[in-house]
Amino acid sequence: MGRLRRIAVSIVVLAARAASADVGQDVFACDGGDARACERACKAGEGVACTQRGLMTPAQGKSWWDQACTAGETYGCKLVAQLAEKATPQDLPFAAATYRKACGMGSETSCARIGMSREDKVPPAKYPTRLVDAIRAACSKHKHAQSCTELGALYLTGNGVAIDEATGLTALDGGCSAGELWACSNLGIQLGRAKDSAETGVTLLDKACTGGIAHACFHLALALHDSQFVPRDPPRAAKLAVKACDLGHALACASAGRLYDTGDGVAKDPKRALALYTKSCSGLAAGGCVELGLRTDGDRGGAADYKVAIDAYTTACDRGHVRGCTGLAIMLHKGSGVAKDLVRARALYTRACDKKSGAACNNLGVMWKNGEGGAKDPTKAPELYKRGCEHGNGAACINHANVIDSRAPLEDGCTKAEESDACAELGRWLVKGTHGAVDRQRGLTLLDQACKDGVNEACADAAAARK
Repeated sequence: MGRLRRIAVSIVVLAARAASADVGQDVFACDGGDARACERACKAGEGVACTQRGLMTPAQGKSWWDQACTAGETYGCKLVAQLAEKATPQDLPFAAATYRKACGMGSETSCARIGMSREDKVPPAKYPTRLVDAIRAACSKHKHAQSCTELGALYLTGNGVAIDEATGLTALDGGCSAGELWACSNLGIQLGRAKDSAETGVTLLDKACTGGIAHACFHLALALHDSQFVPRDPPRAAKLAVKACDLGHALACASAGRLYDTGDGVAKDPKRALALYTKSCSGLAAGGCVELGLRTDGDRGGAADYKVAIDAYTTACDRGHVRGCTGLAIMLHKGSGVAKDLVRARALYTRACDKKSGAACNNLGVMWKNGEGGAKDPTKAPELYKRGCEHGNGAACINHANVIDSRAPLEDGCTKAEESDACAELGRWLVKGTHGAVDRQRGLTLLDQACKDGVNEACADAAAARK
């Protein structure tokens, strides 16, 4: 009986090997253009084969791309989302959810469609040669505009092919000419980076924005606000940023919020800015969540809403934003609206410091010095203060300067990083002659500038020094 069982097991193993070999043969044949082989490989769970089969007949590709997305193939998910976006009627919630899925799988172009950055923890999706060949064939043979758009992005980024800007731009131009507004948008972004083609880029972005492409509206706003190659128009830039936000572009909501925060091109309106940051964070844009946290954590003079701040910083940190992790760590360190958790705060500071957050390095140094949340080792603090200062944190520059009894860190923090707290402290030292000669005039100038930059203590120190 035992021998019969061993024979049965061997038969099962051999059968599995044979099935694997058959799938491999089908994949090979699929790469050669055999539609039936693609279908068999797709049914066996080969996601790329599902996408390949759909690209052979793009007009009937939906069912194959559905299977590809289910199997975890990135471009298949993106194509499914595009179909939902273009359907009559549109299914925008499903499209956004599917783009978000593709974004999480590493598709940076899918991240752009929902107006958010790809999470740092997710590596970019690398397209295998067979998929690139299928995309190229769909563009050249079937004039599939979405594939021309994707092919352009692949050549511009070197994903699965050698970087070739000319070929990438040609592919995008083909997609744009075929009516794919996303291709017009991406082509406009690329052309806008060169002086000789910037005006053409703006025209293409305007065309795509008028057609309802939020990403185009956002980049047109950036061009009109920041470009050196086209006339600046801050009021129109602000309107375009708001339009992109209204169309669902989460990063644009954060940009529009900053404009209303500072009164750049619009009347200053902190309440509207806060609403725009809230909308940006609701769309899972990490930068928008950081801005929301900064305005609700109670540390910057505004009304505190600790729950909102903690949720915002947590979302930003989970999505890999270093300032989100730092903000959350500070709240846990201080116990702002939450029970103190020094162990977790220390871990978050460590993570953020390793990603060059000056504030995190400084605060981590303080925790090592005082033994908060773990072992006590004051000898580790100076190096952390130095790192924090090098990463542009004024408090770290001040701590480092005090440790080494030197003005040098304050000079670096003030003149190189333009950090107001470092400038204010340097001003105090110059007025008093701390660790060097007195330079009253320069000291007062630095204190006055820090005062204008919002360092309230500098205002009082400047006034006291003049008595």
